[in-house]
Amino acid sequence: MNAGHILDALGTIDDKYIMEAKERSFMNTTKKARSMKRTLALVAVIAVLLTLCGFAAYQLGWFDPWLQKPSADPVQTVQSAIEGQAGKEYTVSVRVDEIKVDEDETARVAAMYSGSELARARGWTDEYLAKHFVVVYADYYVEYDHTKTFMDDGQTQQYFYLTQDTETGEWTISDNTSPDTSATSSAVWEYEPVLSSKLPAFPFQFDLPYSTIQAECDTGTLIGYHDHDGTAYPQGKQLSLPSGSTLYWTPQAEENYKYEPSVEITFTIYDEDEATFTGAISIQAETAGSGSETVVYSAVLKEGSGLSMAQATDTEGAVITVAFKPLEN
Repeated sequence: MNAGHILDALGTIDDKYIMEAKERSFMNTTKKARSMKRTLALVAVIAVLLTLCGFAAYQLGWFDPWLQKPSADPVQTVQSAIEGQAGKEYTVSVRVDEIKVDEDETARVAAMYSGSELARARGWTDEYLAKHFVVVYADYYVEYDHTKTFMDDGQTQQYFYLTQDTETGEWTISDNTSPDTSATSSAVWEYEPVLSSKLPAFPFQFDLPYSTIQAECDTGTLIGYHDHDGTAYPQGKQLSLPSGSTLYWTPQAEENYKYEPSVEITFTIYDEDEATFTGAISIQAETAGSGSETVVYSAVLKEGSGLSMAQATDTEGAVITVAFKPLEN
């Protein structure tokens, strides 16, 4: 074989390997394209399902956002949110009877927020609250088609908490709650020292999303009965409560019963590092009768902006949950 034949053979080998490389590259590209198409199709299906689920939840009233239009007038912002209900498929009628800025409630709530964890988390300084925070009271009637939604209707009173954008001057609803939330948010618990089988603690369940709750009481003891660490239950005047646990308060201190006629529990609810709610529970005690060792403790949610408390139906104690609806600009 001469040199020319050798060069021709090498050229043929090179062309063969080049063609095989091109074929492999084409096949890999085709496989990647098919894989990408499958991924995009799966994403599209998931998006459609989420949209349908969200639409169904909206139709049933499980998620009912305020459709507000921020305005330079806080009353107009609230007016737009209430009248926005009329545009929803399940709304039969809406009528606003009274709407006004409530100066007294504005001062009370601003003072409650001042210096709180929630205010710091939202960037609300005392100066900001004094100039750019307001509470609007609204009394309105709404009627829903109950074949399309499960939401309650009728005459409704609401407090709307609004903050002002310092650049645009527009007011936006941040929270809303019922005027009587603090007054009627109550629960009772009977303490019977002679019954050793009965848990000697007032339970407070938090039926809302949270990562931790920081609580503190001025008398008695806070206990985490759901959080035994293998040695003892966490307890003390201050307590950090992990997600899913129930907060317990007992008049006992150092294993000895002590009658406490008045108690206050303050708490801050966190979603990761953000403080979402703050509140205070006032507990008052009275004996069940002359000569009785049973003590009835009545708890009232004093400061729970956006929260409400009710008597637990399945167990003793109280259930604390969110009182206002989600918002949408």
